[in-house]
Amino acid sequence: MLRSLRSKLILAFAAVIFLCILSAGSAFVLFLRNHETEQARERVGRLAQPIALRVTYLEWYGLSPEEMRPYLEDYATSADVRLLLVDKVTSRVLVDTNERLEGQTVQPLETSSGPERVGPISVRQVSYNAGGEHLLLYTPVDSMTTQPSAELLSQYRTVVAVPAATINSAWRDVFPGVGIAGAIALLISIAIAFILSRSISGPLGEITRASEEMAHGNFDQQIAVRGRDEVARLATAFNAMAQEVNRSQSTLRQFLADASHELRTPLTSIQGFSQAMAEGAIDEPAEMTDSARIINEETQRMRALVDDLLYLSQIEAGQVKMQRESLKLDNLLRNCVERFERRAQEKDLQVKSELPPLPAMQGDVRRLERVFSNLLDNAIRHTPKEGVITVAAQASNGSVRVGIHNTGSFIAPEHLPHVCERFYQVKKSTNDEGHTGLGLAIASEVVHEHGGKLAAESSQQGGTEFSVTLPLTGPPAASPPPA
Repeated sequence: MLRSLRSKLILAFAAVIFLCILSAGSAFVLFLRNHETEQARERVGRLAQPIALRVTYLEWYGLSPEEMRPYLEDYATSADVRLLLVDKVTSRVLVDTNERLEGQTVQPLETSSGPERVGPISVRQVSYNAGGEHLLLYTPVDSMTTQPSAELLSQYRTVVAVPAATINSAWRDVFPGVGIAGAIALLISIAIAFILSRSISGPLGEITRASEEMAHGNFDQQIAVRGRDEVARLATAFNAMAQEVNRSQSTLRQFLADASHELRTPLTSIQGFSQAMAEGAIDEPAEMTDSARIINEETQRMRALVDDLLYLSQIEAGQVKMQRESLKLDNLLRNCVERFERRAQEKDLQVKSELPPLPAMQGDVRRLERVFSNLLDNAIRHTPKEGVITVAAQASNGSVRVGIHNTGSFIAPEHLPHVCERFYQVKKSTNDEGHTGLGLAIASEVVHEHGGKLAAESSQQGGTEFSVTLPLTGPPAASPPPA
Protein backbone atom coordinates (compact mmCIF):
# COMPACT_ATOMS: atom_id res chain seq x y z
CA MET A 1 0.00 0.00 0.00
CA LEU A 2 2.83 2.38 0.88
CA ARG A 3 4.88 1.67 -2.22
CA SER A 4 3.38 4.54 -4.21
CA LEU A 5 4.20 8.17 -3.60
CA ARG A 6 0.50 9.06 -3.54
CA SER A 7 -0.29 6.68 -0.67
CA LYS A 8 2.68 7.97 1.31
CA LEU A 9 1.60 11.58 0.78
CA ILE A 10 -2.00 10.81 1.77
CA LEU A 11 -0.84 8.95 4.89
CA ALA A 12 1.52 11.80 5.82
CA PHE A 13 -1.18 14.42 5.28
CA ALA A 14 -3.72 12.39 7.23
CA ALA A 15 -1.29 11.87 10.14
CA VAL A 16 -0.44 15.57 10.31
CA ILE A 17 -4.10 16.59 10.06
CA PHE A 18 -5.12 14.02 12.71
CA LEU A 19 -2.47 15.31 15.11
CA CYS A 20 -3.55 18.90 14.47
CA ILE A 21 -7.22 18.07 15.04
CA LEU A 22 -6.35 16.04 18.16
CA SER A 23 -4.29 18.90 19.58
CA ALA A 24 -6.90 21.52 18.73
CA GLY A 25 -9.73 19.34 20.09
CA SER A 26 -7.86 18.64 23.33
CA ALA A 27 -7.15 22.33 23.83
CA PHE A 28 -10.79 23.12 23.04
CA VAL A 29 -12.13 20.54 25.49
CA LEU A 30 -9.78 21.68 28.24
CA PHE A 31 -10.87 25.25 27.62
CA LEU A 32 -14.56 24.29 27.77
CA ARG A 33 -14.22 22.03 30.79
CA ASN A 34 -14.35 24.79 33.41
CA HIS A 35 -16.72 26.82 31.28
CA GLU A 36 -19.28 24.00 30.99
CA THR A 37 -18.95 23.20 34.68
CA GLU A 38 -19.67 26.81 35.62
CA GLN A 39 -22.59 26.90 33.18
CA ALA A 40 -24.09 23.81 34.84
CA ARG A 41 -23.64 25.29 38.33
CA GLU A 42 -25.18 28.55 37.18
CA ARG A 43 -28.19 26.76 35.65
CA VAL A 44 -28.85 24.86 38.90
CA GLY A 45 -28.21 27.93 41.00
CA ARG A 46 -30.70 29.98 39.00
CA LEU A 47 -33.41 27.41 39.81
CA ALA A 48 -32.96 27.82 43.56
CA GLN A 49 -34.36 31.33 44.01
CA PRO A 50 -37.65 30.97 42.03
CA ILE A 51 -38.38 27.70 43.81
CA ALA A 52 -37.73 29.32 47.20
CA LEU A 53 -40.00 32.20 46.29
CA ARG A 54 -42.76 29.77 45.20
CA VAL A 55 -42.48 27.86 48.48
CA THR A 56 -42.72 31.12 50.43
CA TYR A 57 -45.99 31.99 48.70
CA LEU A 58 -47.36 28.47 49.19
CA GLU A 59 -46.48 28.70 52.87
CA TRP A 60 -48.16 32.15 53.06
CA TYR A 61 -51.32 30.54 51.69
CA GLY A 62 -51.16 28.07 54.56
CA LEU A 63 -49.99 24.88 52.77
CA SER A 64 -48.14 22.31 54.82
CA PRO A 65 -44.94 20.61 53.54
CA GLU A 66 -46.95 17.54 52.47
CA GLU A 67 -49.37 19.75 50.58
CA MET A 68 -46.41 21.44 48.89
CA ARG A 69 -44.99 18.07 47.74
CA PRO A 70 -46.99 17.88 44.44
CA TYR A 71 -45.83 21.37 43.46
CA LEU A 72 -42.19 20.52 44.27
CA GLU A 73 -42.35 17.23 42.38
CA ASP A 74 -43.84 18.89 39.31
CA TYR A 75 -41.19 21.57 39.38
CA ALA A 76 -38.41 19.03 39.89
CA THR A 77 -39.70 16.96 36.99
CA SER A 78 -39.97 19.90 34.63
CA ALA A 79 -36.53 21.29 35.59
CA ASP A 80 -34.92 17.83 35.80
CA VAL A 81 -33.53 18.45 39.30
CA ARG A 82 -33.96 17.10 42.81
CA LEU A 83 -35.61 19.37 45.39
CA LEU A 84 -35.38 19.33 49.17
CA LEU A 85 -37.59 21.21 51.64
CA VAL A 86 -35.61 21.68 54.88
CA ASP A 87 -36.73 23.10 58.19
CA LYS A 88 -34.59 26.13 58.96
CA VAL A 89 -34.58 25.53 62.70
CA THR A 90 -33.88 21.81 62.88
CA SER A 91 -32.19 21.38 59.43
CA ARG A 92 -34.39 18.29 58.99
CA VAL A 93 -35.49 17.31 55.49
CA LEU A 94 -39.26 17.53 55.33
CA VAL A 95 -39.76 16.79 51.63
CA ASP A 96 -37.37 15.06 49.18
CA THR A 97 -38.64 14.61 45.65
CA ASN A 98 -36.39 11.54 45.55
CA GLU A 99 -37.68 10.41 49.03
CA ARG A 100 -34.22 9.25 50.18
CA LEU A 101 -33.29 12.03 52.60
CA GLU A 102 -36.68 12.64 54.24
CA GLY A 103 -36.33 12.79 58.02
CA GLN A 104 -32.53 13.23 57.92
CA THR A 105 -30.71 16.29 59.18
CA VAL A 106 -28.61 18.25 56.77
CA GLN A 107 -26.17 20.02 59.08
CA PRO A 108 -23.75 21.33 56.37
CA LEU A 109 -26.36 23.92 55.38
CA GLU A 110 -25.77 25.67 58.66
CA THR A 111 -21.99 25.46 58.56
CA SER A 112 -21.49 26.33 54.87
CA SER A 113 -19.18 29.13 53.80
CA GLY A 114 -20.31 32.52 52.57
CA PRO A 115 -22.56 32.91 49.54
CA GLU A 116 -21.25 32.55 46.01
CA ARG A 117 -22.33 34.62 43.08
CA VAL A 118 -24.01 32.51 40.41
CA GLY A 119 -25.07 34.80 37.59
CA PRO A 120 -27.26 37.59 38.97
CA ILE A 121 -28.09 35.80 42.27
CA SER A 122 -26.24 34.62 45.37
CA VAL A 123 -26.42 31.00 46.51
CA ARG A 124 -24.75 28.79 49.05
CA GLN A 125 -23.13 25.61 47.75
CA VAL A 126 -22.63 22.71 50.09
CA SER A 127 -21.00 19.35 49.45
CA TYR A 128 -22.92 16.56 51.18
CA ASN A 129 -22.47 12.78 51.37
CA ALA A 130 -25.68 10.88 51.87
CA GLY A 131 -25.17 7.16 52.22
CA GLY A 132 -22.31 7.05 49.74
CA GLU A 133 -24.02 9.48 47.36
CA HIS A 134 -22.08 12.70 46.85
CA LEU A 135 -24.46 15.64 46.38
CA LEU A 136 -24.02 19.33 45.74
CA LEU A 137 -26.69 21.34 47.58
CA TYR A 138 -27.66 24.83 46.39
CA THR A 139 -29.83 27.15 48.44
CA PRO A 140 -30.53 30.85 47.79
CA VAL A 141 -29.52 33.55 50.23
CA ASP A 142 -32.52 35.15 51.97
CA SER A 143 -32.35 38.38 50.10
CA MET A 144 -35.63 39.64 51.53
CA THR A 145 -34.38 39.57 55.12
CA THR A 146 -32.80 42.96 54.57
CA GLN A 147 -36.38 44.37 54.36
CA PRO A 148 -38.38 42.32 56.91
CA SER A 149 -41.98 41.50 56.21
CA ALA A 150 -43.66 39.08 58.62
CA GLU A 151 -46.10 37.68 56.12
CA LEU A 152 -43.32 36.80 53.61
CA LEU A 153 -40.69 35.32 55.95
CA SER A 154 -40.51 31.51 55.57
CA GLN A 155 -39.60 28.85 58.07
CA TYR A 156 -38.47 26.49 55.32
CA ARG A 157 -35.30 26.37 53.26
CA THR A 158 -35.56 25.25 49.64
CA VAL A 159 -32.54 23.24 48.42
CA VAL A 160 -31.63 22.09 44.91
CA ALA A 161 -29.70 18.78 45.13
CA VAL A 162 -27.60 17.64 42.22
CA PRO A 163 -25.19 14.70 42.06
CA ALA A 164 -21.64 16.07 42.04
CA ALA A 165 -20.79 13.80 39.12
CA THR A 166 -23.46 15.54 37.04
CA ILE A 167 -21.85 18.95 37.56
CA ASN A 168 -18.25 17.76 37.23
CA SER A 169 -18.98 15.75 34.08
CA ALA A 170 -21.07 18.40 32.36
CA TRP A 171 -18.09 19.26 30.15
CA ARG A 172 -18.12 15.71 28.78
CA ASP A 173 -21.29 16.51 26.89
CA VAL A 174 -19.17 18.39 24.34
CA PHE A 175 -17.23 15.21 23.53
CA PRO A 176 -19.69 13.77 20.97
CA GLY A 177 -19.97 17.08 19.11
CA VAL A 178 -16.22 17.60 19.11
CA GLY A 179 -15.67 14.01 18.02
CA ILE A 180 -18.16 14.26 15.15
CA ALA A 181 -16.70 17.59 14.04
CA GLY A 182 -13.20 16.15 14.20
CA ALA A 183 -14.20 13.09 12.19
CA ILE A 184 -15.87 15.24 9.51
CA ALA A 185 -12.86 17.55 9.39
CA LEU A 186 -10.54 14.53 9.11
CA LEU A 187 -12.55 13.05 6.21
CA ILE A 188 -12.63 16.38 4.40
CA SER A 189 -8.92 16.84 5.01
CA ILE A 190 -8.14 13.37 3.68
CA ALA A 191 -10.17 14.15 0.56
CA ILE A 192 -8.26 17.40 0.08
CA ALA A 193 -4.99 15.55 0.77
CA PHE A 194 -5.94 13.00 -1.90
CA ILE A 195 -6.51 15.79 -4.42
CA LEU A 196 -3.26 17.54 -3.48
CA SER A 197 -1.25 14.32 -3.57
CA ARG A 198 -2.74 13.52 -6.95
CA SER A 199 -1.65 16.93 -8.27
CA ILE A 200 1.89 16.11 -7.11
CA SER A 201 2.15 12.40 -7.81
CA GLY A 202 0.22 12.57 -11.12
CA PRO A 203 2.85 14.57 -13.06
CA LEU A 204 5.63 12.63 -11.35
CA GLY A 205 3.99 9.40 -12.47
CA GLU A 206 3.77 10.72 -16.02
CA ILE A 207 7.44 11.69 -15.90
CA THR A 208 8.32 8.24 -14.57
CA ARG A 209 6.39 6.50 -17.34
CA ALA A 210 7.94 8.79 -19.95
CA SER A 211 11.40 8.07 -18.54
CA GLU A 212 10.74 4.34 -18.76
CA GLU A 213 9.63 4.76 -22.38
CA MET A 214 12.84 6.68 -23.11
CA ALA A 215 14.82 3.89 -21.45
CA HIS A 216 13.22 1.51 -23.97
CA GLY A 217 14.26 3.71 -26.89
CA ASN A 218 11.06 5.73 -27.41
CA PHE A 219 12.51 9.23 -27.12
CA ASP A 220 9.53 11.17 -28.48
CA GLN A 221 7.98 11.95 -25.07
CA GLN A 222 6.18 15.08 -23.84
CA ILE A 223 4.55 15.79 -20.47
CA ALA A 224 1.54 18.10 -20.03
CA VAL A 225 2.58 21.17 -18.00
CA ARG A 226 -0.03 22.34 -15.47
CA GLY A 227 0.50 25.44 -13.37
CA ARG A 228 3.71 27.23 -12.48
CA ASP A 229 4.92 25.38 -9.37
CA GLU A 230 8.03 23.25 -8.95
CA VAL A 231 6.32 20.17 -10.41
CA ALA A 232 5.36 22.19 -13.51
CA ARG A 233 8.95 23.42 -13.78
CA LEU A 234 10.15 19.83 -13.51
CA ALA A 235 7.76 18.80 -16.30
CA THR A 236 9.01 21.71 -18.45
CA ALA A 237 12.63 20.73 -17.82
CA PHE A 238 11.81 17.10 -18.64
CA ASN A 239 10.16 18.13 -21.91
CA ALA A 240 13.22 20.19 -22.84
CA MET A 241 15.48 17.28 -21.95
CA ALA A 242 13.35 14.83 -23.94
CA GLN A 243 13.43 17.12 -26.96
CA GLU A 244 17.20 17.47 -26.70
CA VAL A 245 17.69 13.72 -26.27
CA ASN A 246 15.37 13.03 -29.18
CA ARG A 247 17.23 15.56 -31.30
CA SER A 248 20.57 14.11 -30.27
CA GLN A 249 19.43 10.59 -31.07
CA SER A 250 18.11 11.71 -34.45
CA THR A 251 21.39 13.48 -35.14
CA LEU A 252 23.33 10.41 -34.06
CA ARG A 253 21.28 8.13 -36.31
CA GLN A 254 21.67 10.53 -39.20
CA PHE A 255 25.39 10.81 -38.48
CA LEU A 256 25.82 7.03 -38.49
CA ALA A 257 23.85 6.78 -41.71
CA ASP A 258 25.90 9.54 -43.36
CA ALA A 259 29.22 8.15 -42.10
CA SER A 260 28.28 4.67 -43.34
CA HIS A 261 27.31 6.12 -46.70
CA GLU A 262 30.55 8.10 -46.99
CA LEU A 263 32.68 5.10 -46.02
CA ARG A 264 30.86 2.66 -48.27
CA THR A 265 32.23 4.13 -51.53
CA PRO A 266 35.96 3.98 -50.69
CA LEU A 267 35.55 0.61 -49.03
CA THR A 268 33.83 -0.75 -52.13
CA SER A 269 36.65 0.55 -54.32
CA ILE A 270 39.34 -0.87 -52.06
CA GLN A 271 37.58 -4.23 -51.84
CA GLY A 272 37.03 -4.43 -55.62
CA PHE A 273 40.57 -3.59 -56.66
CA SER A 274 42.21 -5.64 -53.92
CA GLN A 275 40.05 -8.67 -54.79
CA ALA A 276 40.86 -8.29 -58.47
CA MET A 277 44.57 -8.15 -57.66
CA ALA A 278 44.31 -11.17 -55.35
CA GLU A 279 42.43 -13.26 -57.95
CA GLY A 280 44.87 -12.34 -60.72
CA ALA A 281 42.32 -10.42 -62.77
CA ILE A 282 44.85 -7.57 -62.87
CA ASP A 283 48.26 -8.80 -63.91
CA GLU A 284 49.67 -6.05 -66.07
CA PRO A 285 52.21 -3.82 -64.31
CA ALA A 286 50.46 -0.63 -65.42
CA GLU A 287 47.10 -1.93 -64.22
CA MET A 288 48.66 -3.03 -60.94
CA THR A 289 50.11 0.44 -60.49
CA ASP A 290 46.77 2.14 -61.21
CA SER A 291 44.95 -0.20 -58.82
CA ALA A 292 47.48 0.42 -56.07
CA ARG A 293 47.17 4.17 -56.66
CA ILE A 294 43.37 4.03 -56.41
CA ILE A 295 43.53 1.94 -53.24
CA ASN A 296 45.99 4.42 -51.76
CA GLU A 297 43.77 7.40 -52.69
CA GLU A 298 40.67 5.77 -51.24
CA THR A 299 42.60 4.89 -48.09
CA GLN A 300 43.75 8.46 -47.73
CA ARG A 301 40.17 9.63 -48.23
CA MET A 302 38.94 7.28 -45.52
CA ARG A 303 41.70 8.40 -43.19
CA ALA A 304 40.87 12.06 -43.81
CA LEU A 305 37.20 11.32 -43.09
CA VAL A 306 38.02 9.49 -39.85
CA ASP A 307 40.46 12.25 -38.79
CA ASP A 308 37.83 14.93 -39.43
CA LEU A 309 35.19 12.96 -37.51
CA LEU A 310 37.54 12.48 -34.58
CA TYR A 311 38.57 16.14 -34.62
CA LEU A 312 34.94 17.32 -34.78
CA SER A 313 33.95 15.03 -31.90
CA GLN A 314 36.85 16.31 -29.81
CA ILE A 315 35.82 19.92 -30.40
CA GLU A 316 32.19 19.22 -29.50
CA ALA A 317 33.26 17.36 -26.36
CA GLY A 318 35.46 20.29 -25.28
CA GLN A 319 38.66 18.23 -25.54
CA VAL A 320 40.32 20.63 -28.00
CA LYS A 321 41.92 23.56 -26.20
CA MET A 322 41.91 26.77 -28.20
CA GLN A 323 45.15 28.70 -27.84
CA ARG A 324 44.97 32.32 -26.71
CA GLU A 325 47.57 34.35 -28.55
CA SER A 326 47.67 37.78 -30.06
CA LEU A 327 47.11 37.84 -33.82
CA LYS A 328 46.47 40.29 -36.65
CA LEU A 329 43.44 38.94 -38.49
CA ASP A 330 44.10 41.06 -41.60
CA ASN A 331 47.56 39.50 -42.03
CA LEU A 332 46.12 35.97 -41.50
CA LEU A 333 43.50 36.60 -44.20
CA ARG A 334 46.08 37.97 -46.67
CA ASN A 335 48.17 34.81 -46.24
CA CYS A 336 45.15 32.62 -46.91
CA VAL A 337 44.24 34.60 -50.03
CA GLU A 338 47.80 34.31 -51.39
CA ARG A 339 47.77 30.52 -50.99
CA PHE A 340 44.52 30.16 -52.95
CA GLU A 341 45.18 32.71 -55.70
CA ARG A 342 46.95 30.21 -57.93
CA ARG A 343 44.08 27.70 -57.70
CA ALA A 344 41.65 30.49 -58.48
CA GLN A 345 43.64 31.53 -61.57
CA GLU A 346 43.69 27.92 -62.80
CA LYS A 347 39.87 27.96 -62.72
CA ASP A 348 39.74 31.41 -64.34
CA LEU A 349 38.47 33.04 -61.16
CA GLN A 350 39.30 36.45 -59.72
CA VAL A 351 40.01 36.93 -56.00
CA LYS A 352 39.60 40.38 -54.47
CA SER A 353 40.68 41.52 -51.02
CA GLU A 354 39.13 44.35 -49.03
CA LEU A 355 41.18 44.10 -45.86
CA PRO A 356 41.76 47.33 -43.94
CA PRO A 357 44.06 47.27 -40.88
CA LEU A 358 42.24 45.47 -38.09
CA PRO A 359 42.84 45.68 -34.31
CA ALA A 360 44.82 42.88 -32.71
CA MET A 361 42.74 40.13 -31.16
CA GLN A 362 43.17 36.93 -29.13
CA GLY A 363 42.66 33.55 -30.75
CA ASP A 364 44.09 30.29 -32.10
CA VAL A 365 46.01 31.21 -35.27
CA ARG A 366 46.28 27.67 -36.68
CA ARG A 367 42.61 26.77 -36.23
CA LEU A 368 41.29 30.14 -37.47
CA GLU A 369 43.51 29.76 -40.53
CA ARG A 370 41.88 26.38 -41.16
CA VAL A 371 38.43 27.99 -40.92
CA PHE A 372 39.13 30.65 -43.55
CA SER A 373 41.01 28.19 -45.76
CA ASN A 374 37.98 25.92 -45.74
CA LEU A 375 35.66 28.80 -46.65
CA LEU A 376 37.98 29.91 -49.50
CA ASP A 377 38.23 26.32 -50.75
CA ASN A 378 34.41 26.03 -50.81
CA ALA A 379 34.14 29.34 -52.66
CA ILE A 380 36.62 28.27 -55.33
CA ARG A 381 34.93 24.87 -55.80
CA HIS A 382 31.42 26.34 -56.21
CA THR A 383 32.19 29.50 -58.21
CA PRO A 384 31.72 29.13 -61.99
CA LYS A 385 34.37 30.31 -64.46
CA GLU A 386 35.04 34.04 -64.67
CA GLY A 387 33.43 34.43 -61.27
CA VAL A 388 34.66 36.71 -58.52
CA ILE A 389 35.54 35.84 -54.92
CA THR A 390 35.73 38.74 -52.48
CA VAL A 391 37.27 38.57 -49.01
CA ALA A 392 36.29 41.58 -46.87
CA ALA A 393 36.69 42.41 -43.20
CA GLN A 394 35.44 45.19 -40.94
CA ALA A 395 35.77 45.88 -37.21
CA SER A 396 33.01 47.57 -35.20
CA ASN A 397 31.46 47.49 -31.73
CA GLY A 398 34.14 45.25 -30.22
CA SER A 399 33.97 42.58 -32.93
CA VAL A 400 35.26 41.91 -36.42
CA ARG A 401 33.23 40.54 -39.32
CA VAL A 402 34.91 38.62 -42.16
CA GLY A 403 32.84 37.92 -45.26
CA ILE A 404 33.85 35.53 -48.08
CA HIS A 405 31.56 36.16 -51.04
CA ASN A 406 31.46 34.37 -54.39
CA THR A 407 29.34 35.05 -57.45
CA GLY A 408 27.38 32.57 -59.50
CA SER A 409 26.39 30.09 -56.79
CA PHE A 410 23.07 29.88 -55.02
CA ILE A 411 21.87 28.03 -51.91
CA ALA A 412 18.10 27.73 -51.54
CA PRO A 413 16.63 29.20 -48.32
CA GLU A 414 15.55 25.77 -47.06
CA HIS A 415 19.18 24.58 -47.21
CA LEU A 416 20.85 27.56 -45.52
CA PRO A 417 20.12 26.50 -41.89
CA HIS A 418 21.71 23.08 -42.53
CA VAL A 419 24.89 23.91 -44.47
CA CYS A 420 27.04 23.57 -41.32
CA GLU A 421 25.71 20.11 -40.41
CA ARG A 422 27.80 16.98 -40.85
CA PHE A 423 27.82 15.55 -44.37
CA TYR A 424 25.10 17.97 -45.45
CA GLN A 425 25.45 18.77 -49.16
CA VAL A 426 23.07 20.85 -51.20
CA LYS A 427 24.01 18.90 -54.31
CA LYS A 428 26.76 16.43 -55.14
CA SER A 429 29.22 17.53 -57.80
CA THR A 430 32.53 16.38 -59.16
CA ASN A 431 34.15 19.31 -57.37
CA ASP A 432 33.39 17.58 -54.05
CA GLU A 433 35.65 14.60 -54.78
CA GLY A 434 38.22 14.24 -52.03
CA HIS A 435 36.19 16.25 -49.51
CA THR A 436 34.68 14.67 -46.41
CA GLY A 437 31.68 16.99 -46.07
CA LEU A 438 32.75 17.98 -42.55
CA GLY A 439 34.62 21.20 -43.32
CA LEU A 440 31.82 23.63 -42.55
CA ALA A 441 30.81 21.67 -39.43
CA ILE A 442 34.39 21.90 -38.12
CA ALA A 443 34.63 25.58 -39.06
CA SER A 444 31.38 26.33 -37.23
CA GLU A 445 32.57 24.59 -34.06
CA VAL A 446 35.95 26.37 -34.11
CA VAL A 447 34.26 29.76 -34.54
CA HIS A 448 31.84 28.90 -31.75
CA GLU A 449 34.74 28.00 -29.44
CA HIS A 450 36.16 31.48 -30.13
CA GLY A 451 32.88 33.03 -29.00
CA GLY A 452 31.86 33.90 -32.57
CA LYS A 453 29.28 32.91 -35.14
CA LEU A 454 29.37 31.47 -38.67
CA ALA A 455 26.46 32.43 -40.94
CA ALA A 456 25.52 32.02 -44.61
CA GLU A 457 23.52 34.22 -46.99
CA SER A 458 22.64 33.50 -50.60
CA SER A 459 20.57 34.90 -53.46
CA GLN A 460 20.30 34.09 -57.15
CA GLN A 461 21.38 37.57 -58.21
CA GLY A 462 24.05 38.32 -55.60
CA GLY A 463 25.61 34.90 -55.05
CA THR A 464 26.62 33.36 -51.73
CA GLU A 465 28.47 34.77 -48.76
CA PHE A 466 29.77 33.04 -45.64
CA SER A 467 30.46 35.44 -42.77
CA VAL A 468 32.46 34.93 -39.60
CA THR A 469 31.92 37.29 -36.67
CA LEU A 470 34.55 37.15 -33.91
CA PRO A 471 34.91 39.20 -30.70
CA LEU A 472 38.10 41.23 -30.47
CA THR A 473 38.50 40.16 -26.83
CA GLY A 474 39.17 36.60 -27.89
CA PRO A 475 37.68 33.32 -26.66
CA PRO A 476 36.97 32.70 -22.98
CA ALA A 477 39.74 31.24 -20.89
CA ALA A 478 39.90 27.48 -21.24
CA SER A 479 39.31 25.47 -18.10
CA PRO A 480 42.11 23.11 -16.99
CA PRO A 481 41.74 19.50 -18.12
CA PRO A 482 40.27 17.10 -15.56
CA ALA A 483 42.68 15.14 -13.44
